[in-house]
Amino acid sequence: MNRTSMINTSLTSVPVAVSLNAGLGNRLFQIAFIYAYSKRNKKVEFGFYNSEPNPHSQIDYHKTVYPFMKKIDLGSNFKIVQEKQTECISYVQKPDTSEPTLFVGYFQCEKYFKEYRKDLITLFQFPDLQMERLRNPSMFIHVRRGDYVNNVNHDVNLFLYYHKALRLFKEKFNKFTLFVISDDIKYCIDYKLFQSYHDDVVYVSDLNELETIALMKKCSLGGVCSNSSFSWWGSYLNESPDKMVIFPSQWFANSFYQSFPKDIYFEKSFVMDIKTFEVRSII
Repeated sequence: MNRTSMINTSLTSVPVAVSLNAGLGNRLFQIAFIYAYSKRNKKVEFGFYNSEPNPHSQIDYHKTVYPFMKKIDLGSNFKIVQEKQTECISYVQKPDTSEPTLFVGYFQCEKYFKEYRKDLITLFQFPDLQMERLRNPSMFIHVRRGDYVNNVNHDVNLFLYYHKALRLFKEKFNKFTLFVISDDIKYCIDYKLFQSYHDDVVYVSDLNELETIALMKKCSLGGVCSNSSFSWWGSYLNESPDKMVIFPSQWFANSFYQSFPKDIYFEKSFVMDIKTFEVRSII
């Protein structure tokens, strides 16, 4: 199935839309949610109602990643379904609607769109990398810093988690290239975070965020994610049957945020406790 055949352009009297905001990973969750909601409830006309500027990039994702998303006119009178703050990384069933509806939230849970994963892999567009970049077998580690550093909500200490997770990969796989991905790659290089643990390390310093997701998608062994929707999507869109994906057990630093119901990890991924380093699988 191609992208065009997935998007029915015929109009309906009940359009549904989503508010797009924050970084690329957040937007992919919002789009995946509204696409699946539209398909599941047979609301043919779907798209975005508003799209806020991306604080992390100047790339126009509407032209590159999701050109199929169109701006929707909901009319002068429409229903707003607002996700509660405490629901941002968990599944809460949304009611069917018989009127134009705007959904506002993050919707960061695979259960919203699980049955449409193959559609999303086809719909979301990322660059083709040059073959010399695609060393296999390979895995990635995503070190999220940038706006997370000293952020009371997101700055979780994952230093030991990264090394324990890498050790699991080394126990399972004999030889591979490790791609280190970060929004502060200089920090990773200066501190040589992984060279003492592995002898084939590539610090990725010359790719933009779209090319970086394309690289994560192509890592045949999967990777180690941070508490970030960016590496969530890089690993989720990866179609390798041999991949292993590991997430940290703690998603937020803020104790109030830590109390939120947590269902962000996708099926067949693994979650490592960042204190005990015990690992559980997501069924």
